[in-house]
Amino acid sequence: MAVDDPKLADDQFARQPRTVYRLGEKYGIIEEADDPARQLHLRIVVNEPDVWVTNLADHTGQHIVDAGPTFIFRAPLFETLESKHWVQLEIGCEVPFMKAVHATTEAIEGGGSKYVHTAEEMTVTLYTDKNDLPRRIEVRSPKMAYAIDYKVYEMLDDDSPARFAKPKGVEFVEADSAPR
Repeated sequence: MAVDDPKLADDQFARQPRTVYRLGEKYGIIEEADDPARQLHLRIVVNEPDVWVTNLADHTGQHIVDAGPTFIFRAPLFETLESKHWVQLEIGCEVPFMKAVHATTEAIEGGGSKYVHTAEEMTVTLYTDKNDLPRRIEVRSPKMAYAIDYKVYEMLDDDSPARFAKPKGVEFVEADSAPR
């Protein structure tokens, strides 16, 4: 997925694609694009309660143990918003969220759907393909307008938790675990 925002320069890091894998509420992987200017290439592997934050650029990382009390992987689309409603819209759960909030739905050309929902002065439009998989999300509010394009969205057949294991070849330091 990548952000499409006319205010961002084409070469700005925020426009670079991010890859996310999710298996239920226990497992996740988030990998950002390589950022040579900052010598960062972040890859986060979650296998609750374990979290490994890895810098692939220098093969270092931190191991964090989630102190709980819940052990749930979260991947909010709008993690920076101060919103109780929209922070619930998560990567990998877009269509169920829109259905749960009773978004208006209409068929679009090509067999996909368009879901539209407004709350807290923000309108989110989700476009899906003929298999009801997300392809684009458009966000509009009085303060902003941008879109997120899904370059690829797949439902993987291999649901093996082994994919969410501790990364190999990385020197990890233990981080302090604080309760949430």
